[in-house]
Amino acid sequence: MPGPWPVTLITWNQLQENAEPPAFDFGGVSLFKGPGGKKGPNYLAVIPRVEDALELAEHATPELDAWTIDVIGSYNIIDEASTSQPLGDACKGLMIGLTDCRSEQDQEAFNTWYRDVHAADVIKAGFHETAFRYRNQNLSGSPQYCALYETSQGGFEAFKALMLHYREQPSPVADFCVVRHVWALEAT
Repeated sequence: MPGPWPVTLITWNQLQENAEPPAFDFGGVSLFKGPGGKKGPNYLAVIPRVEDALELAEHATPELDAWTIDVIGSYNIIDEASTSQPLGDACKGLMIGLTDCRSEQDQEAFNTWYRDVHAADVIKAGFHETAFRYRNQNLSGSPQYCALYETSQGGFEAFKALMLHYREQPSPVADFCVVRHVWALEAT
């Protein structure tokens, strides 16, 4: 579950048709279904712990040879914009943004822009209720930053509505922001 604690993000991409999906038989892990293919992973897990996340993901995968499992990274919460209360069971979808800052000199400006302009714009649009921002624990790792936006609507529905909103009222993108991935996902 997104929240003000460290998280590890893990994706599953399907290699074999009709592969049995991952299933976690313990609490604390949020599993989201993605579109698969070029539009994003088949599944993404938000695991609120770091030390054994890959082992937990492998344990949750009944047919290991039917999937590629990738650790995106382990992230720590950053800035006061990430103090929202998680939606918990009301979370029906998630939008994830994975970004890098173009240069070390622009880190402060990047974080100010992301917190005060971009994340604020996403919340103000009204389709996502929470925003949590994280920085990669591996300071030289990429993506450097992760933003998780929860919604009480379906993830695909909220993402589509946000993109339609941005056609009318675009949110500015700063030159120092490198967008690696943006995915919409459904809670499972």
